Amino acid sequence: METKRLHVLITGGGTKVRIDDVRHLSNFSRGGFANAIGQAFIQTGARVTLLGSEDLIQRLQDQNQTQGYARLVAYQWFEEYEQALFQIIKDEQPDIILMAAAVSDWLCKDAQQGKISSHEDKLTLTFVRAPKLIARVREATGIKTFLVGFKLLSGACATELMNKAHAQVTKNRLNLTIANDLSQIRDGNHPITVVTPEGGEIPIHGLRDSVAQQLVDFIKRRQSVRWSINEQTAVAHLLSDDSVAHEHLCSLLKFTKDAQIFQTVEGNLSWRAKDPERFWVSPCKVLKNSLKLEDLVSTVTDATAQRIVYEGERKPSIDSAVQGILYKTFPWIQGLLHFHTGFVLEDASTQFPYPCGTQEEAEEMAQAFQDLPYSEGLAIILPYHGYLLALPEHGSLRLVQDWEKMKTHYLTHLTQVGYLHRVGELSLFPVFNHARVIGLVASHTQEQWVSCYLHPDHRGKGYGERLVQQVEKRGLRVKADRACHVIDYYRSRGWTVVQEEASLVLLDPPKHLTGSLLP
Repeated sequence: METKRLHVLITGGGTKVRIDDVRHLSNFSRGGFANAIGQAFIQTGARVTLLGSEDLIQRLQDQNQTQGYARLVAYQWFEEYEQALFQIIKDEQPDIILMAAAVSDWLCKDAQQGKISSHEDKLTLTFVRAPKLIARVREATGIKTFLVGFKLLSGACATELMNKAHAQVTKNRLNLTIANDLSQIRDGNHPITVVTPEGGEIPIHGLRDSVAQQLVDFIKRRQSVRWSINEQTAVAHLLSDDSVAHEHLCSLLKFTKDAQIFQTVEGNLSWRAKDPERFWVSPCKVLKNSLKLEDLVSTVTDATAQRIVYEGERKPSIDSAVQGILYKTFPWIQGLLHFHTGFVLEDASTQFPYPCGTQEEAEEMAQAFQDLPYSEGLAIILPYHGYLLALPEHGSLRLVQDWEKMKTHYLTHLTQVGYLHRVGELSLFPVFNHARVIGLVASHTQEQWVSCYLHPDHRGKGYGERLVQQVEKRGLRVKADRACHVIDYYRSRGWTVVQEEASLVLLDPPKHLTGSLLP
């Protein structure tokens, strides 16, 4: 069957804001990266429309770089860009839209006809905030269009840039945001970070054309995925009538709250129902750290028909399609627990960060689970998307037991080193191996350090080395007691002592190893 030719709209260059008949406010954007992306899409056979500034399109014409574009639309002023953008969307209904143009943030309230006199020593103008056009694009396109925003700062800290990019993705219901810092774009290099709705931050480095090509490949893989549709049914199953699922879901909720697995609306949990075709799953867009049994949704999925049938008023987790496939593929899986941050010594990993809830993501997970021993459950990393625990029979009960046992041992340890009086200052997070808790990480949020602890039954097996590697990668400071005899171990790995107080030592990780908070 012939593959449908993709239709792509990309905007580039900068808009101008009129002050008077001879003056305007603009920016330095030349649209070079937008053109590089456009050319990369053209090379894949896509039909590409470029909505570009007059300067950009004139430059491309002068350089004989316009032949591959299906259509070129020029703009100069903010108002022209706004009108052309929504007219193209209406007329052409693009499959993919990339909003790479540097659009004015301010409009001149005091714009005048003619020429403002230059006789005065000072000129004061009032600017008002321009409407955010990207906020209206999703309404104009509907959910089927793959919408990409761009967030550019200059000389900002990485945290500020990422926070703004994540906010843009969420607020404007984008499929991706491309974040970059102007101060890092030099010598032909154009580093970017691709920010996904599920919280991923994927860096792409290299020369501009290479980065554009990698970005286009990434977008095409994310855009071509298969989704399932939700269908509500009037049939009503009661969790109270499913005693086994009820017991295990009680245990899962207890564990996730006590171990602080969930912090926001992100993540989900589920358990297989007594009807093997059905499972109970957490709803979408609900704070997961306050989940109750009555919130859980009875769900059946049909991968072939790409359909999710659910009961009640609340829609099930977006991951329900994936979980339904895993339950049907692996009869040993009784429960699934997905969370975004933690400490997991994984059994396997998926390879590409597909959007959550897609059949492609499910297929990668199934491939990762294939042929692995599962008596204690399995844990996999979802790159730039967190972790998934697959729980066997009694897996939820084991988590509760493991966690209680772990906390008891840790409190005993704190007593032995004389630190029990400060336990209230610590937040405790489990360390997973397979789908079992083998240790914990104690975090002191105010003083910004962590302490790692493995249960005595799991020491000497290489787990500590793997845990420290994760701590190093996240750039976390560690505080350790001399009585634990681990100071020399950290030093041998390149950690640096930055503070000593009595028996406690604060260490900084090797700086070349620090990285993303997500796997």
